[in-house]
Amino acid sequence: MEELGLDPNGDSTEVADPKLRAQRYGMAYAAGFIAKKCSRLGARTDTITEDVADDARWIRLLSRGGLTVPTRRWLGLFSEMEATFCAVHQGQGQLRRNKQPDHLSRKPGVVRGLVARLRAVAAE
Repeated sequence: MEELGLDPNGDSTEVADPKLRAQRYGMAYAAGFIAKKCSRLGARTDTITEDVADDARWIRLLSRGGLTVPTRRWLGLFSEMEATFCAVHQGQGQLRRNKQPDHLSRKPGVVRGLVARLRAVAAE
């Protein structure tokens, strides 16, 4: 969470770096996309009645009423899941042309292990 510049309480913090801000906005958009599949994780921009996380407010500007804004709780959980995914795959994978790993582990059982860790994160 800290490496992404996110407050562990799920409240937004000011991010000065445009790259990190774009990453957080993208994460909010992806969380909203998933929330559309599970209505309890978000609300359509034309029916929002609750307070929206700062990182998701720009979705309302883009939307003509059909996009889904994630709830604060879901966006926080989604961010934790992203950090867990990065931790599992960090420094692993095949080398790219620039000799840097692609950060995708190909070990046997990696998906099963990741799912177990994500379930533990979600249960907290």
